[in-house]
Amino acid sequence: MNSAPRLVISGLPLLHPHVGVGTYTLRLIHALLRAPDAPPFRVLLPADAAEARALLPAEICVPVPGRPPSRHPLLAAAWWGILVARAAARQFPHALFHSPAPIWSPWRPARTVVTLHDCLYRRFPIYTGSHGLRRWLARATERYAAGGHLVLTDSTCSQNDLATLAQIPAGKIRRLYPWVPRDATPKLARPQRDRVRAQHQLPARFWLYVGGYDIRKNVPFLVRAYAAAHAHAQRPLPPLVLAGTLPTRQHPTLCDLPAALAEAGLPRGQIVSIGRVAEADMPGLYAAAELLLYPSLYEGFGLPPAEAMAVGTPILVSNTSSLPEVVPHAASQFSPTDSNALTQKLLAAHTDVTQFACPLNPAFTEPVALRHYLALLLGDPLPSG
Repeated sequence: MNSAPRLVISGLPLLHPHVGVGTYTLRLIHALLRAPDAPPFRVLLPADAAEARALLPAEICVPVPGRPPSRHPLLAAAWWGILVARAAARQFPHALFHSPAPIWSPWRPARTVVTLHDCLYRRFPIYTGSHGLRRWLARATERYAAGGHLVLTDSTCSQNDLATLAQIPAGKIRRLYPWVPRDATPKLARPQRDRVRAQHQLPARFWLYVGGYDIRKNVPFLVRAYAAAHAHAQRPLPPLVLAGTLPTRQHPTLCDLPAALAEAGLPRGQIVSIGRVAEADMPGLYAAAELLLYPSLYEGFGLPPAEAMAVGTPILVSNTSSLPEVVPHAASQFSPTDSNALTQKLLAAHTDVTQFACPLNPAFTEPVALRHYLALLLGDPLPSG
């Protein structure tokens, strides 16, 4: 890493390593560190971001000094975007600058690539709310990305959305699928099942939901369909385990999960919340589950279904947005607005869950995706297929 970097990456998503863009960025950087043919690269991080820097080798981290003029999260995020892009332009003028998440700045390095993962705010305007700064910043990041060298996105669905909804020139947009972690394989994940069950006090058999609890995740719909299936089943369904941090406040973008659970009227222990699960434990959790359920209304990609497929766990996903790309197996799809259709799928899974097993697309693995990434950014020949 002593030679001049050919690639400079914004490490700002690592300030929130447990959300989707943070996970994406960390996997990208670690994949580059492992790849023998990866170019020399650096990661730009705020100078006081000690926790984020601790996730990476010190020799690739470049501290960016500064202090946001406000503690407001949006203003602070915008300020750091300005400083990181300026540092990339001034300190590494000959390197390609990649921001793995939306960013805005008056400075744009000569060769800039931005990853826009989806068009959530375009599809669901409620996510911008009434805050004028949030709406302005969402559109400003789109314009910044459109003015760069290339825009990466997570799926064909998002590729089309960015072109039609955000009006980014289609010729600048390239699809790069996210990838599952290297330990997400049956051979490595299945030996971890008993440890994860014991750690989270899980039953021997259970079905699983992994993800957030904002309105597009559609979790109350899942609870209603599950309750209906439980009422019609001749024997109790496996408990439904909800992984992820439950909302502790009411907000227009958050689902009212307590109301959904109360309305379901299920026996105690039939639905279990286990909170956030460490990244290292996720393959074992997926492998321990009999079935993954993913009822989202909109996803730029949807990593949980891909990670479940990677360890061999059967899945049921909604048939909207990018999810049919991730899970093309028609039998594993359901309408996220038809609770009776999902109820029938759950009853079928209770009889034979193996009918919902799906193979993982090799494009969702690190070796294939990283070759594609390097080809797109650095002009190497694209991998076949």
